Parts: sequence; structure tokens; C-alpha cells
Amino acid sequence: MELSYAPTLTNGRRVVRALAVFVFAAGLALSGARVVGTRFEPILFVPAGVAVLVGWFVSRIHIVARTVALVVAFIASDVAVAYLSDGTINSLGRGLLDGPRQVITTAWPSPRFTTIFVALAALIFVAAAVATDLAMRIRWRASAIAPLVVAMVALIAVGAPDGPQWQPVLCAAVAGFVLLWIGLDDRVASLRSGFLVAVALGLAALIASLGVGVAVADRANPRRGEEADSQLSLVDPLADVAAQSRAPTSLPLYDVSSPDLGELRLWRRASLDLYNGESWTTSGRITPIGNRVGNASGAPKVTVRVTARRSDTLLWIAPGAVLRSTSPVESDAQRRVISIIGSARPASTVFTVEPLTEFNPANSAPLAKVQPTDIESSFQTLALRLAGGSGGTISQQIANVASSLHDTYKLNKDTPGGVQQQLVDRFLSDTRIGNLQQFVTGFVLLARSLGVDARIATGYEIRGSATSATIETSEATAWPEIRVGGQWVSVDVLPQSPVSDPPKSPQAGQSETPPAAQPLDPPRVDQADPDKPVEAPLPPAKARGWSAVRVWVLRGGLFTGLMLWPVVLFAVVVTWKKLRRRKGLKATDPARRVSTAWTLATDALVDAGATLQASHTNAELVEAGVRTQPAAGPPLGRLQRHADAVTFATATCDPQRAADAVDQLKLVESSIRNSSSRWWRWKWWLSTRSLRRSTQSPLR
Repeated sequence: MELSYAPTLTNGRRVVRALAVFVFAAGLALSGARVVGTRFEPILFVPAGVAVLVGWFVSRIHIVARTVALVVAFIASDVAVAYLSDGTINSLGRGLLDGPRQVITTAWPSPRFTTIFVALAALIFVAAAVATDLAMRIRWRASAIAPLVVAMVALIAVGAPDGPQWQPVLCAAVAGFVLLWIGLDDRVASLRSGFLVAVALGLAALIASLGVGVAVADRANPRRGEEADSQLSLVDPLADVAAQSRAPTSLPLYDVSSPDLGELRLWRRASLDLYNGESWTTSGRITPIGNRVGNASGAPKVTVRVTARRSDTLLWIAPGAVLRSTSPVESDAQRRVISIIGSARPASTVFTVEPLTEFNPANSAPLAKVQPTDIESSFQTLALRLAGGSGGTISQQIANVASSLHDTYKLNKDTPGGVQQQLVDRFLSDTRIGNLQQFVTGFVLLARSLGVDARIATGYEIRGSATSATIETSEATAWPEIRVGGQWVSVDVLPQSPVSDPPKSPQAGQSETPPAAQPLDPPRVDQADPDKPVEAPLPPAKARGWSAVRVWVLRGGLFTGLMLWPVVLFAVVVTWKKLRRRKGLKATDPARRVSTAWTLATDALVDAGATLQASHTNAELVEAGVRTQPAAGPPLGRLQRHADAVTFATATCDPQRAADAVDQLKLVESSIRNSSSRWWRWKWWLSTRSLRRSTQSPLR
């Protein structure tokens, strides 16, 4: 037997087990912080503390009341987490529905979205609440470690792949030892209880070994890739650069500041790597990537603060390769653009950046290779001539091409024409006078024809030695970049002194196509709401409507299920207990069937509102029942006579009497069921008055 039966809340072992569960839950909070790229998130301790405290306090009450109390505490703790993470009450539903998917479909570390914090808090609360309830049970006290370890394995699996999680593992080890030691120290009440404890111990050891193995291993990022949530489409950004720089009024776009601002001349906004013979574009899918944008290469780093001032400014600018951002951002897989999340302006962030450097042919790092397209291959002969032949290293050839454009070509900002292939070929082979767009396009096509990975960068150029500046549309520019040793570097191809010579007239049959009028503001990128899930690309138009309906039906069903599961659980438990009581109706002994029918009839009366006393005789029980349910009088009186005959008769009970008693019970229940509305019938069937000791039938 147990050392103590039904110990009080302040029993020493119960308190220690509750504290051990909280220590383990604190380890879950530390592991959850690694999901968003930090070591400590105070708000994740809220669900841990609330779950343990409420679970310990309500552990002695009925399971239905206990479940309701824990559901209320769950909602309260997740609402608190939502507000503490700068969300609203609406973030609760979105976090439970979309938070888990956001965690596993965004690059590590996860963005600091309210929905993600809500999802993490929900997992911690559920694990801690279940563990606390098990720790307070006599037979299951040793199994409290299992749900906690399952939650820790899940958090570690989606958390940081940047090294072992020793702090959470240490908390888990200490708490697990205490839970198992105290859980197994008491004498086992029976062989059945001992078997449950042994099974729980084995499962806990198995899951714990898996969790520790995952936690201390050096892992790759386990997040699986998935389609992004919005489409990136920048159409003809080079023409947009021309429109911004030529606009009669210069508009402020960004405020930038850095102690090293004087050394940061070029600020990239977008990278263009797709040329179709008519214009440059960049396209792809953007997705939330959190705060970690790129990997360090070992180059020197600087920090810059960038503030986007205008509401229609949708892209961040940076003076190089961005490594980290203090605010979550969106980007494509190649990091060609970095998109602002949210619509609030001004928006600010601090970037950790490896500054953009200029191409140096003496650099020993190899140039990245690329397979030229048919359009790019058509410029190979000219590229080899400008490079001085096929001799020398590829780095020297690229340097010679850049020098040729810089020294032997002329820059005229007023040169008409766009970047169509014929105009670029005419600029490189004939006129040798071109505008900014033709210079950078010509160099990139020449470099790619030699098999070197090159692209165009658009952005802004600032000069000066101050530590802060305002970037305006008049400072818009573009420059070519090539990839050296995995890093993009700029190449200077523009002559120092622009000229105003008119270009040669085009040959007969050749048209000069001026650039189309462009807006002053940077091109737009479809923006994603930080609280929305990462969704797959849109389906075809015909299927889109039904797909949206299915999604909302599934979400509505899931949300309804989450809200109704306590009611469903309550109904299942009550129904199971009442059906279990009816097993006596199938007994082989006719007398037992009669007594069971009479007892169930009094249970039905109690659930219908009758008050029956232990001092009542069978006749008085009938009178009390008839006052509550008059329609049940005749079958109830007949059933009472069967019960009296079984109780006081000495002869064996006739099976026909037992069959009639069961029939009378059905008539009693039918009269009660049909005496009021359908809602009342459900209320009568799910009533717990006959299950509680204070109000149950006196025949129990």
C-alpha cells in the first residue's frame, strides 16, 4: 500500500514533483528561445509557470473541472504571450493554426512573429500541464517525464543547429532524476501499478536518450524548404534608376547612419541577373527568413542603421552582404533583394554587413563560373578582343574588359535608347558612346560570355565623410558585380568624365527605342503580413475559389475542434461511465437485472432533477420521482413492485420478471426523454448528478 493516500496539496513529495516539472519546463523555455535565435526569452517562462501552478492547484478536483480549469489557463497564458510579443487577441487563433507551419517553413532562426511565440508557448504549456497532472497521480507519477521529453525533442529539432543545447539538457536531467527518484521511491500499491510505472520508466528512458542525442549533436538546419508566400517581380529596374536620377524633384527615401559611413559608397537595393534581350529583371519567391540573412565569410564587418521613410518603400538597402538584421526580413533564396516586413513607416533596422569591395584582379580567389546563354555567347568574340586575347588568367581578362570600357568608351547620360540587344551591340561595337544602363549591361554580357558569373546591382551612391546621411532619388545608380570566391564585388567600368557628344545616328532600319516613362518610386514587391502563414503558390484560376473554400473549411473545423474538445471529452467520459453502469442489465442472474433496472431508474430521476434521500423507502422514491416526472409514474410503480418482490421474496426470481423490469426501465427513461425539448434531453443525459456522491441515488 501507499505510505499515504490522497495526499494534500502541501504534501512534500507533491510539491517537489511540481517543482521538478517546472525546472524541466524552464528547460523547454530555454530550448524554445533557440528557435528564434536567442538564448533567453522571458515570455516563454509564462506558460511554463502557469501550467505547473494551475495543474498543481487543481490536481485534487474532478477531471472535468480540472480540464476546464487547464483550458482556461491555457488560453490566458497564450493571450499573455501574444500581448507580451506585441500582438493582439487575434494572434492567439493565428498562432495555434499557423504558428507551427511558420516555424518549420522559415529559415533559421525563425522570425520573431507573435504567431510563432504563441505556438511555442502552447507546446510548452501542454507538455507542462500534462506532466504536472501525471506527477500528481499515484499510479502515473513516474511517467511525468515522458510528455516533457517529447516536447523538448520537438523544440530541439526545429531550433538552432549551431551547437549543443546543454542548458535545456541539464534542466531536463536534474528534473528527470527527481521525478523518477521520488516517483519510484514510494511503495507500489499493487502489481498493476508497478507494471504501469515500469512501462512509463522504459518509455521515458527511450525518449530521453533520443532527446539527449539530438540536443548535443552538431546538426544541419533541419527545416524543410517550402514554397514562399509572395512573388518577387522587379520589372526593368534599370529604367527605374534612370527615371529616379532624372526626376526634376529629388525625394528622400532612406536615412542611414554608421561610424564607417564614409567608407560605404554603394548601397545595393536589388540585384538583376535575368536578361531576355530586351531588359533586365529579377524574379523569384520571397519568404520570411527571420533575423539571420547570410553567412559570414571572414571579411571585416560593419553595422549600419537604415530607416525607410516612405510608405511605398518596400525594399531595404545595404552597403554589402547582409549577415544579420535586428528586425525580421523577407528575401529570396539568392538574397537578391531584402524586403521590409509590415506596412508601418518609418521602419528601422540595424544590419550587420560585410561591406561591398571593388574587384581586384590580383586577388587569388577564383572567379565563379557560369554557362553563358545564346544571347551572352554572341558577345564572346568582342569580349576576347577587349580582353586582349585568350591568354592570361580569367581575372586579368575581366580586368582588361573593364579597363577597355572605362578608358576607351564614353559616358553620355543623355544618350537615348534602352538596353535591347541590338542597341547594346551597337554601343559596344560601333558608337562607343552610351548611357549608364548600356555600360553596365555591356560589361555583364561581356563577362558572362567569358563564363564569369556577373550581374547588375541597382541602388544608390553617396559620398561624404559624415556618420549619417539621407539617401534621395537623385542618387540612384547602377553598377556591375562579379562573384569572386563566393562573394560579390563591384567593378568600375564608368569613365570618370561624362561627355555631352551626341551619339551617332542609327543605321537604316534600326530604331532607337527610348525607355518608357517610369515611376519615381522604387518598384513594388508583394508584401507578406508577418502574422500570415507561409503559403504555397496560388493554384490556377479555376481551382483557386474551391481551394480557398477548402482551406477556410479546414481552418474552421480545426478551430472549432480546438474549442469544443473539452466538451467532447466531457461527454465521452460521462457517457462511458453511464454505459458502464448498465452492464448489470445483461447479467445471467434475473434478480441482478431487476435490481440494476431499479437503480438505473432512480439514477435517471436524479439526473432529471429529483432529490432522493437515503432514508426513503422504495414507495417514497417513487413518490419523489413522480413529483419531478409525472409521466414516469405508471412504469416507475410497476418497476418498484418488481424490485420489492426481488428484495423480500425468498423464491428464485422469474426471468420474465427481469425482462419486464428492463422494459419498464426503458419506459421510464423514454417518458423522461420525451417530457421536454431536445436541448433538455442532452442536458439530462450529460448530467453528472447521478455520478456525484453528494447527489447520487441512495441505492448506490
